[in-house]
Amino acid sequence: DAGIALFPNPAHDTFTISTTGAPLHQLRLLALDGRVVQHHKLTGHRATVNVQGLAAGTYLVRTTDPAGQVVVQRLAVQ
Repeated sequence: DAGIALFPNPAHDTFTISTTGAPLHQLRLLALDGRVVQHHKLTGHRATVNVQGLAAGTYLVRTTDPAGQVVVQRLAVQ
């Protein structure tokens, strides 16, 4: 998992992503059908993402570090 944590999961209004490895570079929040519902450029090892207004359900959080390593994790939004 490249030292990446998402919390709280399930999320209500926001979730935090943090990494103990390489810094975060990019985050895409994807619907299960592959549509990008949010896109964020990130810096550092921690970020808070607002998910207010998204329909309840399961999403994929796709993060990329500056070297291009991709990690995908599931996030439930309530």
